[in-house]
Amino acid sequence: MLPEHTDLRIQRTRILLCDTLINLIAEKGFDAISVKDIAERAMINRATFYRHFEDKYALVTYIFKEAIAQMFNEVGPAGKNIEILSDFDAAEDLSSPKMRDAVATLARFFEYFAKNEKLYRSLLGKNGSPWFSAQMCNYLSAIWLQRLQSINLQPKKKSGTPALSAEMVAACLARSVVGMITWWLESGRKETAEEMATGCLLFIAYGYYHALTI
Repeated sequence: MLPEHTDLRIQRTRILLCDTLINLIAEKGFDAISVKDIAERAMINRATFYRHFEDKYALVTYIFKEAIAQMFNEVGPAGKNIEILSDFDAAEDLSSPKMRDAVATLARFFEYFAKNEKLYRSLLGKNGSPWFSAQMCNYLSAIWLQRLQSINLQPKKKSGTPALSAEMVAACLARSVVGMITWWLESGRKETAEEMATGCLLFIAYGYYHALTI
């Protein structure tokens, strides 16, 4: 009986398949990849692939879950800045302690993506998996919605305009952040993680026009 050896072999095969898929996505795009392509590049037979995953979508699902677990371990819950952002007002500026703390926290979030650039640029970029991008948005949206609800923060209705739902706010927030991450990685990371965090928080806290200093 070699359960530990067997478990290790399974882990190695799954790591190999994950790395293979990521490399193939970078080369030819997710949609063009077949299980045959993955198996041939990994130098295994298709029967071995199917012992681990039903199809390429099951494989990318596994990659997503592993990536989220790693992000959670390294950065912490993605929604913890919501409470900091919730009571910003127009008087806040980049020099305020509250904004500096928020920038430092979110910069670690961008640093994580920079550290894992190959993975996320492949999966979120122009050749990537639309499913992966959608799942990332859904994951962040669910976390931020839960955070908004936990601190009882509800969008306020202004005179003459309808109130936005918390669900809409969380969804827009998630898609904005994923879009910023994708653009940053695809454009070669010319900005530092701190600069990205600052721009992201300005956009989230004050909106489009304020971010453009209009």
